[in-house]
Amino acid sequence: MQKPNRKYKYKILVLNGPNLGLLGVREPGVYGLATLEAIMRELDAYGRECGVCVEAAQSDLEGVLVERILAARGVYDGIIMN
Repeated sequence: MQKPNRKYKYKILVLNGPNLGLLGVREPGVYGLATLEAIMRELDAYGRECGVCVEAAQSDLEGVLVERILAARGVYDGIIMN
């Protein structure tokens, strides 16, 4: 993901939860062939077009996600939980 830069209007953290790291591999007939990495690249590119800095993380551990949320205070303008 891109590094935060003052040219962006907003900074958004996208947190991807348990099992999303398996996108594209786990049951592709149900969840499709797109990997989480590919989806996040598309979101990053769209964010750049809109002047938004997008940073993404994924964890299968809910405690890690909670820690990221707590650390995000004052750093990001918003969080998207997926």
